[in-house]
Amino acid sequence: MEEDGRSAPPEWVIEFFREIDTLEFGPGFASFTDETEMHCGAGLVLGVEAIKAAFAQFAGPLETSHKVIEYWDHGRVKFLRGEAVMSMTNRPGAVVTMPFMHLYTMSDSDATKVRTIRVTAGPLQLENFVDNVATALAAVC
Repeated sequence: MEEDGRSAPPEWVIEFFREIDTLEFGPGFASFTDETEMHCGAGLVLGVEAIKAAFAQFAGPLETSHKVIEYWDHGRVKFLRGEAVMSMTNRPGAVVTMPFMHLYTMSDSDATKVRTIRVTAGPLQLENFVDNVATALAAVC
C-alpha cells in the first residue's frame, strides 16, 4: 500500500464490477450482507439481494464495462474512483462514459463485510444516448 493509501483494488472489488457488467452474481457480492446499505444519491437500498436487484434493474438494458481508475484503502474505509462505459443493448453505437465514485465502510465486527456503500455517478452525457437510461438510473438512485 502506498503512503497515501492508494493501492490496487482487492479481488472482491474487481469481481463486484465484473458481476455488475455480466449480471451473473457470485463471489463479488460475498462481501455484502443482508444488512449492507447502498446509498445512491437520495436513494437507499438495503440488503445484498435488493442491491443486486437494483443493479440488475439499471444495467439490464445496457452493455456495461466498469473500470477502476483509483482505489484507496484506509482500513475500514475504502474509496474508489472509476468509469463505466455504457451502451444500450439495442443501440450499441450510442456509447457514453460515466464517471463514478464509491465509498465503502466495512463492518465493525467483520472487516471483510461491507456495512455501507455510497455511490455517486455522473455527470452523464445524454446527447448520444437514450432517455430511458436516465430514467432507469433515477429509479435506482
